[in-house]
Amino acid sequence: MHNIYTSTAKWYDADNRAVVQADIPFYIDRAQQLGGNVLELACGTGRITIPLAEAGIPVTGLDYSPHMLEVLHGKLQSKPQRTKEHVRTIQGDMTSFTFPEAYSLIFIPFRSFQLLENDEQALQCLNNIACHLDDNGQFILNVFRPDQGFTDTWVRLEEQLDFESELANGEKVTRSSVKRATPNAACCTRTLFTACISKMAP
Repeated sequence: MHNIYTSTAKWYDADNRAVVQADIPFYIDRAQQLGGNVLELACGTGRITIPLAEAGIPVTGLDYSPHMLEVLHGKLQSKPQRTKEHVRTIQGDMTSFTFPEAYSLIFIPFRSFQLLENDEQALQCLNNIACHLDDNGQFILNVFRPDQGFTDTWVRLEEQLDFESELANGEKVTRSSVKRATPNAACCTRTLFTACISKMAP
């Protein structure tokens, strides 16, 4: 995992598509059913971490990127003290974390598990998770499977607009992407970049 969003973390939340918010109620509901502490791996800017805390759920958020966590902390500043007290954040690697407590729910949302680069890292992560679940704990993993597999029909070398959004400060953020498959079709790379960052006319 080498992408720590050094230059793009501040624009990460500009993605306001419905799909980005659709899973939040699911994780809140599951956490409330299970009770106890929650661990979110690859928590990013707090897209799910903060709503969990707002629902009164104690949550630990771990992320590899200090820049993403910085955005999360900035968002927490405007939240009530009770919400802040329900959040603990840790900068670390989901293949090698060690916490003294066990969790009733551990989850990796929105395909972040697929940022791991090989089977060894994936197994290390899963073994680590198993060691941190309590006796009746649950692990939820969200992964991505292309509809047509890693074929030429899935590969898209031409840029495609993912979303365009206007920020509160008047800036316009446009994100485009391309899709590529490795020669052996064992994995794929989705290259994302932020472009056209410009001040909107008043």
